[in-house]
Amino acid sequence: MQDHETESRRPPQEAEQLNRTSAKPAASDSKSKAKKSKLPPWLRITLRILRFLIVPVACVIALYVGLYVGYVTLGDQSAGDIWKLETWKHVYDLVFAKE
Repeated sequence: MQDHETESRRPPQEAEQLNRTSAKPAASDSKSKAKKSKLPPWLRITLRILRFLIVPVACVIALYVGLYVGYVTLGDQSAGDIWKLETWKHVYDLVFAKE
């Protein structure tokens, strides 16, 4: 039983080494926070605006690509007709027409 207890204990040198290695991530965390705060305010604001705008811009691009593929590629119509309101009124009337 004594052998088991002595194996579980670590020499002071190993314990000190473990403490040093566990302290390193905390120091790197403070360095990363310091790096973030070193950015100029205009750059932080610009990056924040871009971060919030990327999803709506990607949605608009996906909408345009979907309209183009559906109307021009599959429907064999001209690409300029995508932006005409009359085109979409006609499509709406075709889809929701009473039989």
